[in-house]
Amino acid sequence: LAVAFPERTADEREKLVPPFLDAYEASVATHSTPFAGIEAVLAAIEAAGARWGIVTNKPYYLAKKVVATMNWSERSQVLIGGDTLPRKKPEPDQLYMACEAIGVSPGECIYVGDDERDIVAARRAGMKSVAALWGYREAGEDPRAWRPDVLVEEPLGLLADGVLTIGTDSPAYPPYFEDDDPTNGKGFESALGYAIAARLARPSSQVV
Repeated sequence: LAVAFPERTADEREKLVPPFLDAYEASVATHSTPFAGIEAVLAAIEAAGARWGIVTNKPYYLAKKVVATMNWSERSQVLIGGDTLPRKKPEPDQLYMACEAIGVSPGECIYVGDDERDIVAARRAGMKSVAALWGYREAGEDPRAWRPDVLVEEPLGLLADGVLTIGTDSPAYPPYFEDDDPTNGKGFESALGYAIAARLARPSSQVV
């Protein structure tokens, strides 16, 4: 709302939140589709015997609708919303809760996100962080300034050697994944995140 209505005060924007959420709920799953390549990435993670889940700052009831639309409800091992706990990203609480839910330590996880708060939360939680450059960002934002462990240009770049592995030297700019076999990724650990996996519908193209 701050992006869509920069001329309004914080109090004026706050009054717009309830009707915005109502409109958002009505259409959030209508046009939602995975980014190109995400399904191949998830399939590769699962084929490697690893698990993935979603930690997002969106309210749980909205995120749940999107996940169901993607047919991910049974595949995602955990879903944590922005209202699940008192604190949300960039605090690490949600990431800790996700780890506890699937029985792994933060150091065994990789968090993929398209916002600075994702990278900060991962760092605070002790997780490897991957910055997704295909997400939604404000003009002028420089993901390099977030200090992620890895920067990835497109979803299939997640399958490049060293990106979704723990304890390896990961390239700052991993090469694009060019193999015709999307399950060729090796050594996956439990990968949490993928809030960036779905292209979420918006009630208005002006609202972020």
